[in-house]
Amino acid sequence: MLVRLVLVGLTVAACGDVVSDTPGDAGDSMDTPDADECEGTCECVVDSDCEGAHMACNDQGASRTCECAAGYSAGGDGCTWSGVVGDPTFQSPARWALTAGTAIDPDLNEAGMVEAGAARFTGAGLCNLGRITQAFEMPRYATAEPLVAQITYRYLYDFVGPVLPARPAFGLGDAWQDQVVGAGSPWSTARVCLGGAQYAPADSRGRGGIVELRIAPNMVTADCGVEGSSLDVDHFEIVPANPGECPVPGEAANGDAEGSGGWTFSGGNFNGDPVSMMIEEGVGEAGSKGVRLFARNRCTTLNATTRISIPSAAAMPSPALAVYTKISSDRQNGVFGRPRLAEIDLPALSASGAELIQKVCVPAPLRGAVWDYVGSLDAQSLTCAEVVNASAIFDSVSLANEPACGTDPAIADPGFESGLALIGAEAQAGRSIVRTIEDPGMVNSGTRALQLSVTQLCSQARWTTRVVVPTSNASAGPALRFFYKATPAARYTFEVAAAVGTTFTPILDNQFHEGTICLDPKLAGRAQSVVFEMSGGSGACATTHPAEGAVVDDLMVTLRPACPR
Repeated sequence: MLVRLVLVGLTVAACGDVVSDTPGDAGDSMDTPDADECEGTCECVVDSDCEGAHMACNDQGASRTCECAAGYSAGGDGCTWSGVVGDPTFQSPARWALTAGTAIDPDLNEAGMVEAGAARFTGAGLCNLGRITQAFEMPRYATAEPLVAQITYRYLYDFVGPVLPARPAFGLGDAWQDQVVGAGSPWSTARVCLGGAQYAPADSRGRGGIVELRIAPNMVTADCGVEGSSLDVDHFEIVPANPGECPVPGEAANGDAEGSGGWTFSGGNFNGDPVSMMIEEGVGEAGSKGVRLFARNRCTTLNATTRISIPSAAAMPSPALAVYTKISSDRQNGVFGRPRLAEIDLPALSASGAELIQKVCVPAPLRGAVWDYVGSLDAQSLTCAEVVNASAIFDSVSLANEPACGTDPAIADPGFESGLALIGAEAQAGRSIVRTIEDPGMVNSGTRALQLSVTQLCSQARWTTRVVVPTSNASAGPALRFFYKATPAARYTFEVAAAVGTTFTPILDNQFHEGTICLDPKLAGRAQSVVFEMSGGSGACATTHPAEGAVVDDLMVTLRPACPR
């Protein structure tokens, strides 16, 4: 919908001078022209005053002129992309700021590389998640076009035993992306769509705004301290996306499934039994088109994937994801819809045949970037020959502002007040419980809290949240603060775990207390998982006992002097 603002009773008298057509008393402020700093050429006031694609109103100086936006250069075809990253080929070490264990090697030149030169992470650069950084001017999304980061990299190791290789992660502007997956060997190339928070802010001035690029390993590897192990990034460049490659901020690619693209399909049946994966007429919400996954037999996993661009905090302070779903099967036992967002498991969907709008608060670390939403049909491996005729339908993938999810930039729904489906809950039916409760006697503040409870030995109740780690200051390191109330322990244990080596000792007296767990300072600005867990104790696993549990409420990311910096 296009919204136009109409100004009544105003006349533009000169460049930038706006005066009233409505008479006023002497000294009326409406009779006084607005102050205007423009003294030279005054072609524009806002970007939309400029004709042509990728033009911006540059009002940084004494004039306001229409120029190509940051990253674009003027030519015979108008403003065309010329790039923003200085030294994308890693030939000029002076262009990058380095931390311990990182280096720019302009002479590295091997088969499979795009060109000579690479950024290298070794030793401390791997073990401490070292970073290389530079700042440059990015355009605003409105004056640009969909852009992607194109990255070529490899991981080398000389280690006895299995190694999960590191991949590059990158932070650009206000958002990090750590799911960079490329194709090729030994050098892989990945293309990652940029999200709204990775462009210049919408309220920036001039041709764009200065943003910082940070490149780091996506994780600490088992062999990070072994000589010969290295993550090498050969090329990092920002280029225009291909047509249809990237969704616009706030949308999923063909999220309503009414078009013909936007979704990719994968998976199959263990025995090669019939499956189908497609966009189909009449199966979606209100009889519209929808994505339908079908499996005749068990031992089947099918996936439908679309990209979704989570808006920046400025554009949508409290984003929530909503998806229409319908999971059905002739044999409900062991058949589930298992959706995921950015490799985070969303609550599983039973094969009840009921229509459901699954709605969740978007985890804070995902804001402002582009991620995969995966709708999955899982017919578990019991007897592979058993016919289950299972189907999973996904439609109307959308984002909307949900104030109950909260506006904390570091953690979504920190007080569990939204009442939406709970991400990160793991429980065992009939033996443990993880849920939000609405009970005035069981909350620290507000109306809801998280409950974990166990009733049988060898059982667990676990909840995992993902937070954005704050940057340490000179006297304090990052931490997660929370309030908890735990019953006196007969058999169970209550634990909170985050950074390796951190500990938390709860007070088990059925009263609310403040708890703190330190976060990993190496992950400043990035996501970290924190796990709250109750264990039912060891012994004869069939032994049941009266419910023992804890409630958790009012989470907050903060800095604490006792935490590593």
